[in-house]
Amino acid sequence: MSISAKKIIQYLIGIIIAVGMLLLAFKDIQWKEIKEGFKNANYLWIGMSMLVGIAEKFIRASRWSMLLRASGHEPKLISTFCGVAIGYLANMVLPRMGEVTRCGVVYKADNIPVAQVFGTVILERIIDVITLFLVILLALGLEHEVFYQWLVQTFQFSPAQQSKFLIFFFSVLVMGVIFLIFIAKRWNTLNSKQKWIISVKKFLEGLFEGLISIRKVKNIPLFLIYTASIWLCYTLTTYCIFLALHSTSHLGLVPALVVTLVGAVGMAAPVQGGIGIYHYVVSQSMVAYHINAEQSLVSATLNHTAQTFLVIIAGFICMIISAKLLYKKGQSANS
Repeated sequence: MSISAKKIIQYLIGIIIAVGMLLLAFKDIQWKEIKEGFKNANYLWIGMSMLVGIAEKFIRASRWSMLLRASGHEPKLISTFCGVAIGYLANMVLPRMGEVTRCGVVYKADNIPVAQVFGTVILERIIDVITLFLVILLALGLEHEVFYQWLVQTFQFSPAQQSKFLIFFFSVLVMGVIFLIFIAKRWNTLNSKQKWIISVKKFLEGLFEGLISIRKVKNIPLFLIYTASIWLCYTLTTYCIFLALHSTSHLGLVPALVVTLVGAVGMAAPVQGGIGIYHYVVSQSMVAYHINAEQSLVSATLNHTAQTFLVIIAGFICMIISAKLLYKKGQSANS
């Protein structure tokens, strides 16, 4: 089976899952109330949520630039911003395609080795996972009853199933660590005469250089502020949608944080743009705050649609900007 065929199948499976989850989310819904919710929404606040979304992408691009500079390169902020925006757009086409796409944008724009760029992207993902874990702990501390109620209601995990999942997770983690130790001990003894091994070693060494670049970041406090600000922006986009609807305007920043966290779980699913899964899990979490199913879905749909629209617009604009930058670069090289 060719790679393109695999991608097509993966894409179709994602669409099927998305449609299935949308049907599950919207079953037994009073459509008249959904229509009224959209009609009476304050679209000024929805516009504000999109502005916050732009700020989040700018902050993420700035943080990524710090990691790339720590690797010994001088990326342009416009390049990293376009890489982030185009990466978000690519993820809507095929999950996890965005990471590779944004590496290609920066590589072509600033001539930074792909392996090192990819290393910084992986480091970003590791930092995001750690941050997500910390946010989960914060949410559990602030709203543990609501969060736990959503978790059990949505995924219907029994205590026995939770134990099995944890055992499986830690087993995979331990095996992964053992494998890495095995490779590390035999790294220098690998057959360097075979071209494919030389290529793999060169790529992994560049990847490792990108991963350890955080040690060379000059302004760690600013890096941490950027990291926290990304999650603050996520939370504020949700809060703006809360303010846009009369039924949710009384909810504060803490519920916005919890709903944002739940939404992040939905967006992490291997489905284009988290469609369907996001709507289902977010609406379930808002029911825990005594918001009825219809208004919960209105809020989830407005939030997802606004940010999706932003991703599409920003992504296409950045594609045009990147094309112009590469054109000017080509002209400079030929002159």
